[in-house]
Amino acid sequence: MQAIAIHQLVAQVARGGASLLLTSRQQPAKLAGERVFPRADHPLPGLDPDPAAALFLHHSPRAQDEGDAGRALARQVAEVTEGHPLAIALLAGEYDLSPVSATDFLAGWADELAHAQDYGLAEHHRTFRVAFERSYNRLAPALQTRLRALARFPFPFFAQAAALAWGLGTEDDDLAAAREDLHQLTHRSLLEVEAYYDDHTPATYRFQPALQQALARRVPDAERAALEAGFAAYGAWLARRGYGDIHKDVSLARLVRLSMDALDAATATLEGVEQLWHIRRLAWLKNAYGRTGEAYALLESVLPPGQPLPGAETDPEAVRVASSLRYEMASVYVTRGDLERALALYQESLQLDEQIGDIQGKAASLHEMARVYVTRGDLERALALYQESLQLNIRLDQHINNYITRD
Repeated sequence: MQAIAIHQLVAQVARGGASLLLTSRQQPAKLAGERVFPRADHPLPGLDPDPAAALFLHHSPRAQDEGDAGRALARQVAEVTEGHPLAIALLAGEYDLSPVSATDFLAGWADELAHAQDYGLAEHHRTFRVAFERSYNRLAPALQTRLRALARFPFPFFAQAAALAWGLGTEDDDLAAAREDLHQLTHRSLLEVEAYYDDHTPATYRFQPALQQALARRVPDAERAALEAGFAAYGAWLARRGYGDIHKDVSLARLVRLSMDALDAATATLEGVEQLWHIRRLAWLKNAYGRTGEAYALLESVLPPGQPLPGAETDPEAVRVASSLRYEMASVYVTRGDLERALALYQESLQLDEQIGDIQGKAASLHEMARVYVTRGDLERALALYQESLQLNIRLDQHINNYITRD
């Protein structure tokens, strides 16, 4: 039905019977009847003076507290920025932490604007450049370095991304330290809080694209390698955070999907069993997002056809991840409709789980095998496997209850 609807919409557009709004900084789409806004001779306008001044006051508690002087400054800022919101927010953040009085805050603005003259820039881009330079140059050098490191994240990120990019860990003390610097950056409007936890503490952060791009251009070559290490470390952390949970939390599902480049980058930085577990998580996530071909290629890279079972394997964790990889590859084959290959892989996973006594793994494999038999119409075989899986889960619950009782 969706394909039919799309076909009808495309046909309607081709006949000129529909309106489209295309947002892009690239060249126009060159469709018949297309109108481009803004016109080349009429730059995109900013806010009107009153809402522009109100925006400055919204971002600057200091200006609010200063009464008439603060309101006068807000009107000045609205005028010199031509109402462009990002420049207003940056100046408000700078003013809140500046020792300069309201009357002197914009004293050097005209000279700064003239210094930023560039014939390749529109007027509002020059305004943004000056506002950004003011805010960035007033940061301590160490905080400038940390801000540049965050430019590697063109997507929303948790505080753990900042901690890992800055060479910290993800323990509570490290995260608390990272959040202090993140607070300074958001206070200056160099960074934004994208979402909050239920207790109103910041959950995720993001850049305005223009800020992220301006910072990325400032990263020296000597810093880039270190940024890649932190980027990949965050990808590994986020794969663990998102694995199994993206169906429970829509906002987490969106954030992980946008961060897939970091998850991919982590693969080459890990080794041994740790790398295999990451590949397993990443394949599951890709499959969940409908990127089944990528999930298959990733799993195939560590499960080449004809690879023997590691029957002589002595490391239980290596056996466990080998079983889990086969289990995930089997689910990919189910999606592709190759039920015979899926059953064979589930059987291999089951054998490995039996080798290390993994009751939960065995129950999961038997359950998925039963679902395959249901699809094939062999209900009697499916029922037997469901019952066997159920008995294993009952045993597992008993083990857990006995452990809790003893404890």
